[in-house]
Amino acid sequence: MNVKKTNIKIHQNFDVFLNGESNKAANQAAVDYTSQLGNQQKWLWLYSGTGLGKTHLLHAIGNKLCDKHPNIKIKQIHTETFCLSLTKAMQEDKLHQFIKSYQDLDCLLLDGMTFHYMRYFYSNHHVRKVLYTILVSLKKSKSLVVFTSDSVIQQSPRMNIKRLLNRCKQVSLSRPETSLKKRVAHQTALERGFKLSNEILTFISQQNDDNILEIKGVIWRIISEVKGTGELLSLNVVKRLYYMKVYSCCNIDRVNRQDESMQSSNGR
Repeated sequence: MNVKKTNIKIHQNFDVFLNGESNKAANQAAVDYTSQLGNQQKWLWLYSGTGLGKTHLLHAIGNKLCDKHPNIKIKQIHTETFCLSLTKAMQEDKLHQFIKSYQDLDCLLLDGMTFHYMRYFYSNHHVRKVLYTILVSLKKSKSLVVFTSDSVIQQSPRMNIKRLLNRCKQVSLSRPETSLKKRVAHQTALERGFKLSNEILTFISQQNDDNILEIKGVIWRIISEVKGTGELLSLNVVKRLYYMKVYSCCNIDRVNRQDESMQSSNGR
């Protein structure tokens, strides 16, 4: 199995996924679905806000299936890329080949099936028809399909596709709890050769960063700054760098709002 051709990221697997109360149900569902290939009565719909781990779990499913089934026909793709590729296939009169390439899959991992794209499918008859054709074929062959989204299916517009999706097992990931924030910060620092004290971990976990990517970003920036200045990684240094980051973000937001206000005024 050439994982590169499947678009599956090797480093995003179950071994490095950090479990907590906020994501354990989604993690367990993802693990369970890797043992049901070829006997799928329901598909899996993982939904949450940005940066909470649903895409990581999508790739983890792919990696596990590739390990267990070396000859599996599997593809991971973002919904935006799917739509662009579909449009290109239509323009080049290669629609049949495009559809066939998906109908032959044992597993489709479709990332970013957001409310925005569900509305796009609803408003574009040709794109909606192609996706429906593909999903019906995969359902008949009992292939596994896993989606990630920012909302539950019930919030999506009414369409034939929705009737297919209503049979999905829907599992959410929520904002990380304090203990998970600590573990994420600890692991992220260790990966870069730094060990954070408990007081630093406690400080970071008490801040308003509500998703995993934000927490990792904070740690990356702090370590980068410390490496550049040669300072010791103390709580006071972390606090100063963290508040500098918050201040910088606030300034950017304020400048953006000022720019929008000026543009609005000029347009009147």
